[in-house]
Amino acid sequence: MRPVDFASADVLPNLPDYFRPHEATRFPRELIGARILRIGTLAEPRAASGGGLVIDYDKNGKAKRLVLEFNDAAMWVAYQGHFGDDANPA
Repeated sequence: MRPVDFASADVLPNLPDYFRPHEATRFPRELIGARILRIGTLAEPRAASGGGLVIDYDKNGKAKRLVLEFNDAAMWVAYQGHFGDDANPA
């Protein structure tokens, strides 16, 4: 495999998919322009495939969460919605 120049490599607006890189699921557009609050993983590693990648973000004053699951071949959206106080309205 040849080395990749990460600084100048093309970026597809898709989630990784080994078998369909140009046809894969588009990256959630709502995250673009949002303020990232936290990036991490779930406290229970078996709660999501691959341990899950959690991105908490603020979009227009509303706290939201994106959970991505993944395996060796692809990544997909497991959850996208509100979290915290917004998730359980009184």
